Amino acid sequence: MAGGTIAGAAAGVGATDVPRRRLSDGEARAIVEGQVRERQVAADEYDRLGRPESAERLRREADVLANHLGS
Repeated sequence: MAGGTIAGAAAGVGATDVPRRRLSDGEARAIVEGQVRERQVAADEYDRLGRPESAERLRREADVLANHLGS
């Protein structure tokens, strides 16, 4: 084990990354729609728990994501 490395091991940033899978437009849209729904549901729960600031933050995030769907 010379220099602290193991023979045959991958070294360097990104050396063990796998190729990224490309999402179709429909798949990407479904992910963003899911994120919007999750934030809306969580915002409702924060309201129920008396945390309106947190609810409002999540609603703003949901609005930003939803605006990207409309483009």
